[in-house]
Amino acid sequence: METNPKVLRWLIKSIDVALILIVVSVVATLFMTKNAVDLPYVSESSKKLLSQLRTMTFFSTFLMIASGIFYGIVLFQVRKIIQSILEDGVFQMNQVSMIKRISALYLILAGLALCFNLMLMVASMQNDNQFMLKASTMNLVSIFERFVLTGLIIMGVAQVFLTGAKIKEEQRLTI
Repeated sequence: METNPKVLRWLIKSIDVALILIVVSVVATLFMTKNAVDLPYVSESSKKLLSQLRTMTFFSTFLMIASGIFYGIVLFQVRKIIQSILEDGVFQMNQVSMIKRISALYLILAGLALCFNLMLMVASMQNDNQFMLKASTMNLVSIFERFVLTGLIIMGVAQVFLTGAKIKEEQRLTI
């Protein structure tokens, strides 16, 4: 079964647009949040609230930028896989390594998210913040579903590509 080069080229162009939008989004996020919480005059009683607001803004900005960079890297790898399929056909060993790289990215991000979440849980327990403790506990399930399962599924796809590449190589040597 042949791959449809027209669809693959369209997909590459779509990924290029998505990558450009990710870069614009990251730059806009940096630009928009640079002075988002700076106020000309703040009373003494509001300084603690302003400090907490700045901290929340920093973490939300950091997460938006980090996720943009992460998905940009993943999309770039997917683009390279599609380009490889266009040039060399499907089930090549270089495609297997690229798919494994995407899986590793998801699993590494899962590990980082779990570490961050565990630190948040410890801080919540130390400050006796039951709301944050419950939220971070529920976030463990979300991290597992979003990153660990996705990484494992992509690792399965890599194994399918590896098997296909081996069968293709054996078939080439048989003829």
